[in-house]
Amino acid sequence: MKISRSIILFLCMFHSTQMASARLGDGIDISGMKLNAKTEMTVGYDDNILLERDTKLEDMFYSLRPYIDFLVPFNSDTKLYFSADADLTRFFDETSENVDSYVFLAGFDFVIRDFYGTLLEEYTMPEDRDGILFTNIIKRSNNVPSILLGFDFNKLAVERLFRKIISRYDDPVYARDEYDQDDYMLTAYWHAFTKTDILLELNLSKIEYELPGRDGDYGQIMAGLKGQITSKIEGAIKAGYQ
Repeated sequence: MKISRSIILFLCMFHSTQMASARLGDGIDISGMKLNAKTEMTVGYDDNILLERDTKLEDMFYSLRPYIDFLVPFNSDTKLYFSADADLTRFFDETSENVDSYVFLAGFDFVIRDFYGTLLEEYTMPEDRDGILFTNIIKRSNNVPSILLGFDFNKLAVERLFRKIISRYDDPVYARDEYDQDDYMLTAYWHAFTKTDILLELNLSKIEYELPGRDGDYGQIMAGLKGQITSKIEGAIKAGYQ
């Protein structure tokens, strides 16, 4: 179990920028563009590094978690953005257990009259034990491109989302767990009230593993309400059949 304390090393705070498609908050304004950077250091103790019942390896550790966000606004509705995160953990004695994980995100939001969309690419390179079902360190990569297109006219809005997940492992011994997943979502909103929409949502998903015999697919239909709780928070209630 890890016991840790956090120390903030560097944080730029000037003004906030809200964006649904990426984490872009406080930052420095550079000729209309925005740059935000932060690094957090965690120092702690792990009494079971290997996550095993019998062989308990323990050590002190420190983690560095830097990130940087970059935003290029073309106008109030059209934005290009990039985000990079790292999680670097170092043990004092058990250096063979050091892990590095990275997340990269790039996106483009646009609005053209009644039409809008988001192009998003997220690439992760996790190296850990906690997030997967293995007790040894596993290196893998997840590539997740997605496209959201929609239109909003009078009281009706329709959105269509396509997302692909490509999961790969560095070690070929885990090839059986590699897969490609395709997700499709179609959502219709009826602006019934000032801050509340009635929604109908259809989800389809298909997953294909590298090794045969594990492929699958599913469909789901949902109906519900979506509302604006505060100026920055939205909430939704859904029920349906899968």
